[in-house]
Amino acid sequence: MTNLTKEEEKGLENFIQSQIDHYIPKRYRDCSKDDIPKEVAEKINKALEEGKGLFFYGQAGTGKTHIMYAILKEFITKRINSFSFVDMPFLSIKIKNYIKEDTDPIENVRIYTRPDYLFIDDLGVEKMTDFLFENLYLIIDTRYKDLKQCFISSNYSIKEISENINDRIASRISEMCEIIHLKGEDKRVN
Repeated sequence: MTNLTKEEEKGLENFIQSQIDHYIPKRYRDCSKDDIPKEVAEKINKALEEGKGLFFYGQAGTGKTHIMYAILKEFITKRINSFSFVDMPFLSIKIKNYIKEDTDPIENVRIYTRPDYLFIDDLGVEKMTDFLFENLYLIIDTRYKDLKQCFISSNYSIKEISENINDRIASRISEMCEIIHLKGEDKRVN
């Protein structure tokens, strides 16, 4: 925020805070890159420097969503605004509603292929129908081909995604993302 007047700095700070308030749920607004364990932060920084996405997996409550929102918050603070953040169950419902709404499914999927950065939280918790698979594959494959970063969290490992969702999706994720296993006990329970 150099070369700005105090009034401009205050306006920019207010704008950034309004973006954080808009895109980040209350539970995660206080998250910070400083909360991320050092060894995980190093892997994240290396992947981002290399233009790779990130795939976080581990059991429930290990901090996957928290880390994803910390990264998103950092993007907002740095005024990176070409992103989309979606929970997989929400994306599943949205995709299923394309048929009911009589809207162009290709145009609606582009909402997730256009941004430079796409965050998908909780991949694997939804019931994977053929229609959902086709749309998810289209999103992942388009981003893969266009070298656009994805940040994905899941309770499943890449191997489990291959077995439970689809090997083509797992293969693309494993090439385009740094795979980070978050270990530990469920922080929500303890």
